[in-house]
Amino acid sequence: MSPSSPLNPITSLSASENPSIMLPGDVTRESIDAEICSLKHAILDLKTCRNTLSDLSRLPPEVLAVVFNGLRHFIRDLYTVTQVCRHWRQIAFDFPRLWSNINLAHIKEAREFIIRSKSAPLVLDIPNRLWTSNRSLLTNDVVDLLVQHASRICDLRSLSAFDKKSPLIPLFLTHMPRLRNLTMCNPSASSASPTLFPFPTLQMCPNIKTLVLSGYSTRWNPENIHSLQELYVESLDTHETPSTSELLSILSACPQLQQLTFRQAGPKVDASDNSFRGTFVELPSLQLLTLSTEHEACHILFSSLRIPDTASWDIQCTVTNGDKAVPVTPQWSPSPTQFFSLHVIVNKGTLRITGTAIDADSNPIRGNLALTLTWQLSSEVHWMDWLEMTIGPALGGNTAKLRLVYGNSWEKESSATRQKTWYRLFALFPDLLYFSIANHFDLKDCSLEESFGNAFMEPPPGLGWPRLGLPELRELELLDFNLSPQRGRAMHMLKECLFDRWGHGAELEKLVLRNCNGIGPEEAEELMEDLEDVVTDVQWDGVCREELTDIEGSEEDEDESESDASVISCNCNECYSLWHD
Repeated sequence: MSPSSPLNPITSLSASENPSIMLPGDVTRESIDAEICSLKHAILDLKTCRNTLSDLSRLPPEVLAVVFNGLRHFIRDLYTVTQVCRHWRQIAFDFPRLWSNINLAHIKEAREFIIRSKSAPLVLDIPNRLWTSNRSLLTNDVVDLLVQHASRICDLRSLSAFDKKSPLIPLFLTHMPRLRNLTMCNPSASSASPTLFPFPTLQMCPNIKTLVLSGYSTRWNPENIHSLQELYVESLDTHETPSTSELLSILSACPQLQQLTFRQAGPKVDASDNSFRGTFVELPSLQLLTLSTEHEACHILFSSLRIPDTASWDIQCTVTNGDKAVPVTPQWSPSPTQFFSLHVIVNKGTLRITGTAIDADSNPIRGNLALTLTWQLSSEVHWMDWLEMTIGPALGGNTAKLRLVYGNSWEKESSATRQKTWYRLFALFPDLLYFSIANHFDLKDCSLEESFGNAFMEPPPGLGWPRLGLPELRELELLDFNLSPQRGRAMHMLKECLFDRWGHGAELEKLVLRNCNGIGPEEAEELMEDLEDVVTDVQWDGVCREELTDIEGSEEDEDESESDASVISCNCNECYSLWHD
């Protein structure tokens, strides 16, 4: 025991020694507390020295700051970082952007985050049910602090229903020059009680780039949206939706617009639209147009907008007899090395067309035309009429790949009408290289298959159709085809038409059969032998689809069988949504 410290007699005592031992007379309680504090600091210094020897502590502060930045959306984890060691805590406090995500669901933390973020741009999240008509979880000091730092807000997302009594109204009346992205979603909005965007936010945000309004209507001032690049509007009552002329007036003030989305938000057609007809709106930067509205409104917009031929389309509307088709690609002019791939689904009165530009190797071309078109057709409108008018000769003539999924719509066509439909399809896509057909309806007979076989061969003279359907075709894929001899002559006609094409110098390179009935190992081997000289490669997936025991079964059984067949082999998203929604 060293005599240099007067407290040594105390610190050298163990817990088991007599606590009544006599202490030096100059030892006090305060001096003991001071020694305890000194020892604690010494221990902390030793722990700090030990931490500096770890590999993580040797990383540059900038690297640790980037790692911590991945936790900026997780408040608990962010606080945990500050409690690991003194070094980490200091780095976190010296990185203002780490504290720039302000979520008002955590009021206490929001106050601390605003202060710690210093001058960094703020991202503000306003959760739902933060206030009601009777009470508010927001305190006045937090609101005042947000107003004080409103000039730093660059991204604001709200899930709360605003009205004139909302506690955050003062914030939206404050100038926010750095705000770029504004999302306002009203979860309580309904068609019976639309909510008016209650504050002149657009005037307070002259540099806004992205605006999302869901369940809110607003009064547009074109002078305040000239820098807008993305506009999303959805879930508006019919009385609150803009007319097509109003929307075109808005769009004319947004020359930098890149994405435009209106879902269940109009536009609607009214008498004022006549004054805007013949007027063109240029959107040279538009990349995506998404609309879910009535057909006439679509027609007016498509006729008035001038957009790049590389823009993508996502359109949903209802079509009735007498409506004019909308050519979605009037200015599209592909290069010699550019082609198109289409997926057409016909089912339950719905015609869905998806497609994308591809190169000569069938690889999608990024930044080029892409389509998603969904037409709800009335029973008087034939799907082929609308497909012809929508696609047009420019796009149809440059389509290299086509996948057709045929469901239980327009099933009452006569054999002659159906065969004529095939001729029209072949004429619309004269240069197809790949053609895939999925039959998701006709289980009881093979009329669809026979009409296809007839059209695939040389047509009767005098009808004005091409000498041979799809003369450039190299690969044919048949899904869910009825090839059973019990149901018709489909298998015989398939062989006959392939021999016919071979005789005309248009033989196939590949024939693929998937989930077809009436074909097993023996039939597949026989088919390959018969077509050995006329088709380079015949592939069968090995699936032996069971025969129906009662081909003339009851109507109830037929409906059940058709339902089962609709999901037999096609699992793509488009097909799945049509049969399972």
